[in-house]
Amino acid sequence: LYRGNFRKIHRIDNNTPIEVFFPRLGATLHGQINDISLTGTGLLLVPPFALMAEEQMVLLIKDAAESGLEYRFGCKLSHISMRNGQLLYGTKFNVDILSYPKIINLVYGSNMQLLRFLFTRKIKSAV
Repeated sequence: LYRGNFRKIHRIDNNTPIEVFFPRLGATLHGQINDISLTGTGLLLVPPFALMAEEQMVLLIKDAAESGLEYRFGCKLSHISMRNGQLLYGTKFNVDILSYPKIINLVYGSNMQLLRFLFTRKIKSAV
């Protein structure tokens, strides 16, 4: 039975630095994106304070890969898990008609970036 690619939206591994602003606390932290998709991100953070369920955040992402653009997205905390001994904070983007095209551009970038992703992604096979 082949179980790969059951996700509707694939995650893309990423290691982009990020700034995360917490409006409730008025605090900004630096972290790293672990993975990203059209629905949200997995963030590696070390917050010195407790986060609430569905904590609102604002992500500031500088895309240095090709475009050099800066992106700012609202999101909320959806879950916390352990990944390689570090806390991984799963977030969901606050999507609206204006932010969705920007999210697509951040995740897939230019047409060439999208083609590179499609032709170089690794498909895991169930053995």
